[in-house]
Amino acid sequence: MRKEILMPQIPEETLDSIIKDLRAFIEAKIPKGYSVNVQKNIAVCCGPIPLGLTIEVKGAEEEVGKRILSQIMAEIMGICERKGIEYPEGEAYNIV
Repeated sequence: MRKEILMPQIPEETLDSIIKDLRAFIEAKIPKGYSVNVQKNIAVCCGPIPLGLTIEVKGAEEEVGKRILSQIMAEIMGICERKGIEYPEGEAYNIV
């Protein structure tokens, strides 16, 4: 199960900071038997252009994966709020 958050207005260094904080949350809160991968989406044209984040949750039960994804999305909003980062409007995209 994957979700993509478009955040093109946020600089790459800020995305790195969000990912660092998010990884600490993931290590503390994600149940055993599930794995979470968080990475930056970057387009390359005339240099790297950060587009946002992709979050992938793997585990046995889909409902638990959805709940984990919801917790991660809430944590990303919380990180943005604490750091004064404007969270993008609109929905994150589910990637099937």
